[in-house]
Amino acid sequence: MILKANGIFVWDANGRKYLDFLGDYGLLNIGHNHPYVIEAINKVLHMPNLLQVSLGSISAALAHNLAIISPGNLQRTFFCNSGAEAVECALKLARIYTGKKR
Repeated sequence: MILKANGIFVWDANGRKYLDFLGDYGLLNIGHNHPYVIEAINKVLHMPNLLQVSLGSISAALAHNLAIISPGNLQRTFFCNSGAEAVECALKLARIYTGKKR
């Protein structure tokens, strides 16, 4: 069982150190607990996250800024928690746009 991870190394319950060749399938391509990531997280610990039921001012500002930098005339933004949720939304939007049921 892995109990500790830092950079490219992980440690087991007996304190043995191993190189982590999995890197969590691309999720940790800069290593475990990278100092820049930890620093960025610490900067926003006090801020609300985007996983709120109602639209907050931070989410609204992000949506507005995305509309400004996106090509075309972006009118709506849908924030997702995962790729699966994004795909589900894309399929639903395609059905709405085309009027097709399948």
